[in-house]
Amino acid sequence: MLTRAVALAMTLFLPQAQSERPKEAEYVTAKADADRVHGRFDEAIATYRQALAIDPDYLPARRGLGQVFDLMGRYADARAEYLAGLEGRRQSYEAAPLLWSLAASYVFDRHFDDAHTALQGWADLVVERRGYDPNDSLAFFDLAMAGDAFDEAERMLDQHYGPIAKPPAIVPSTTPDSHAVMTQLLWMRYNAEHAVVSARRGRAADARRFMAEAEAQAKQIGEVLANFASATGSTVSLNPGRELVLPEGEVAFWLGDTGGAIRLLADEEVMFPRHNLLLDRTRLGASDRAGEARSDRPVAGSEVMVLTRRPGAAPNRSGLSECEVPFGERSPRS
Repeated sequence: MLTRAVALAMTLFLPQAQSERPKEAEYVTAKADADRVHGRFDEAIATYRQALAIDPDYLPARRGLGQVFDLMGRYADARAEYLAGLEGRRQSYEAAPLLWSLAASYVFDRHFDDAHTALQGWADLVVERRGYDPNDSLAFFDLAMAGDAFDEAERMLDQHYGPIAKPPAIVPSTTPDSHAVMTQLLWMRYNAEHAVVSARRGRAADARRFMAEAEAQAKQIGEVLANFASATGSTVSLNPGRELVLPEGEVAFWLGDTGGAIRLLADEEVMFPRHNLLLDRTRLGASDRAGEARSDRPVAGSEVMVLTRRPGAAPNRSGLSECEVPFGERSPRS
């Protein structure tokens, strides 16, 4: 009789308890995420483990725990968490965020071939889900840049932008051609990205030439938009000049212009993860040369990773982007 009672209770209440587990794990994971964002890594680890004790299959907790380990430089531990989450799920779309983070961890640890394999696994899943997006090639561009594979980086840029040539100048008008504006914007971005690659390769003249072209396009687009806003009283959110601040800062950094890099990269409103690192490195170099105390700005120790940069994602205290979706939203650029 007791056995029947226990069986009845399990039948009635176990499904409800199981259905509540993900909700409880989600709540606990949210607390752990907050600890991670604010650099409370020991607390975050304990809380993520608490979430996994509630629901071992709750992947955001598994991924969050791995991200904390990456931030602490415990890359093997991080990958152990990602791989545990991937077990039996590699062909499922829910594996995509874990593959993204696995690729990031391999980059942190300078294992670029393994990073490429993980990133390709991510790309296969997202393409299967929503089709090919030219922005996907930018993730591989970032990976190539992290590994100093500059020829591959330029190939990914060309793949992303496709056949592209300098567009004709736009005539200022109260009704500018939106297609013409976007064509110029793409040309501006293409040149800005190539300026960064050239600067990383030590090709100063090419870097300056590409950046000068990007700046000229930004100025022209800005004038067209300002004319439109003045004539119509409309508010224009697009700011091409501001969009160039970060690549300009990168170029300055890699060409040795410490003062220019600090001036350009120190604006928190446009700060993304790799620029956080570059700014810190620039400040440390300036302080060392001046014999001053080092900057107290926090650094993500091995954050060489371009893979975590995503427009729209605010950097946290540790310099890593807080996006919960993988590489796919690194940049949809319009």
